[in-house]
Amino acid sequence: NRMMTDDEQCASGPHRRGFTFGLAVLGLAAVSLLVLVVQQRSGSQGKRLAGGSGAIALNTACHTAVKGESCYDGVIWAMEHGIRDNPSRYQGLTKRSDFVEFQALLHRNGSHEDCGQPCGTAEVAAEDA
Repeated sequence: NRMMTDDEQCASGPHRRGFTFGLAVLGLAAVSLLVLVVQQRSGSQGKRLAGGSGAIALNTACHTAVKGESCYDGVIWAMEHGIRDNPSRYQGLTKRSDFVEFQALLHRNGSHEDCGQPCGTAEVAAEDA
């Protein structure tokens, strides 16, 4: 068994792990800062990924309604009654559409003011950039 030199110990020991951890923390901070800048520049409506008609905007501020919230009750009503009673108000949806799809429609058409854009969706921007 030979003893490691100071350089060998530094390259593989706690100093190296500390350096690697520091780089990881710095990288995470940089990514967090980038996300914050993108959110501030794009506002709560999202960030445009492609120009022109039909561009997709990724949602940066979303919330899928949960039980106990007014939006949740509105979505459930739309799923159970609204689409059956007045299907023309729910264009693009069917009785088999899921909760998030119904909430997204209520958000887009403004028929339920408490419904924000649900998470896990991409909004399709109809207007040119």
